[in-house]
Amino acid sequence: MASNNMATVPTYAPTPYAKGNSFVFPRGSVLPSRCVKCAASATEPPLKKSFSWHHPALYFLALFGLFPYAIVAAIVQKRIELNIPLCEAHKSIRTKRLWIGAVLLLTCIPVPWVIASHTIKDDGTAFCVGFLLGIGMFVTGIMFTVCESPLRATCIGLDSAEFTGACPEFLASLGDTPNVQAKVSAAGV
Repeated sequence: MASNNMATVPTYAPTPYAKGNSFVFPRGSVLPSRCVKCAASATEPPLKKSFSWHHPALYFLALFGLFPYAIVAAIVQKRIELNIPLCEAHKSIRTKRLWIGAVLLLTCIPVPWVIASHTIKDDGTAFCVGFLLGIGMFVTGIMFTVCESPLRATCIGLDSAEFTGACPEFLASLGDTPNVQAKVSAAGV
């Protein structure tokens, strides 16, 4: 009769912790199931978001042109994927902002021209008004769609990432010291 010699071996999983007005997210850890914006109970599924970051000194390369900056930034940027817990209210706010941004981007060309051509009789003035209104709608649409993330990565390293944008109650629930929780797993002896 063969015996099953299984021993319990603890493995350690890092947990996120607060650091001032931000929090540090070690790779492999999981955020608590509380909304990062209000600390209420989060709804499932969490928002899966990919963040990228590079050192701010690389913006200096933009002085030599956007092409050199884009190439170097694409090569050296660091990435991390995060499951962000949000409550129903904050998911709804995010969805509304994305819709507003999409509508502004899709209508930034036809709507200003129609409005300007039907309300202003002088063609030169109508063109200028339509152009400026279109640029305003385009920039606003970009702002709504790009800046919709509930968190902002301030640093991404090989083993952890730092984020801002969480509410103080959520940060308080994390604690302010690095913590390693033991997980018990079965391993053969």
